[in-house]
Order: sequence, then C-alpha cells, then structure tokens
Amino acid sequence: MKILAAVLYIAIAAGPEYPGPYDADLVRIIDGDTVVVTARIWPGIAATYSVRIDGVNTAEKRRPAPDCERAAAKLAKQFTADWLNGRKIVVTNIHLGKYAGRVLGQIADKHTDERLSDALIASGHAREYHGGKRAPWCKD
Repeated sequence: MKILAAVLYIAIAAGPEYPGPYDADLVRIIDGDTVVVTARIWPGIAATYSVRIDGVNTAEKRRPAPDCERAAAKLAKQFTADWLNGRKIVVTNIHLGKYAGRVLGQIADKHTDERLSDALIASGHAREYHGGKRAPWCKD
C-alpha cells in the first residue's frame, strides 16, 4: 500500500492537478482541515494518503498554540468528523502540497457535491486560506 501511495505522490508531482472525482473511504481525521483517505485511483488500485483541504485553514491543536486555539481546533475536528459521518465521499482537485506525503485537494459528498471546505467556512470552523501568514484564532 505504501508503494502505491508513493507512486501516486510521484505522479502528482509530475502534473499540476488531478480533477477526479476519486471515490474514497475515510481512514482517520487528523484535524479540522486534514484527513487520511483511501482513494480508488484506478480500477483495482487504491492509495491511502493524507489530504489537506485546499483553500481553508482551521485552528491548530498542537502546542505552543494558546488554549483558546486548541479548543477551536478540537471543535473544528469534531465538525469534520460529524460532517463526514455516514457520507460517501470523493476526493477532487488533487495537487501536490508543500509537505512530503500530503496532497492538497477537496473532499466532497459523492451524491450532493457539497464540499467539506464550504461547510467548514460556513460554520465558522475555518477561514479561507491561500498561503501566506495566517490570522490568529484568539483575541489578544
């Protein structure tokens, strides 16, 4: 399985974007804006990899984040878990992230095309993010 994920990562590095959709199963939730999925990328071939939801940023749960930011991160992760619960999902618009082993893309409901990123922003658990400095989650 790791070899297949490496092949997918190398293939993504060679091209700008893979629009999909690729049927996927949730493996685990890392935080509000990053999940691990197993995607069926070709007939009979699946790859498991980490997908950072493109275009959004949620609060960070790791230290040295302030307590209020860790609390916001916990709520964002729970929102993501609730949103994904019981849904058939697809991964779309996949492209290479700046960190090895992770790609950027969108997670969408297979039947409605509703995107997790839009739901996170609408709920207030995420902000739009397209690189650069991130705004703080806590008031001073």
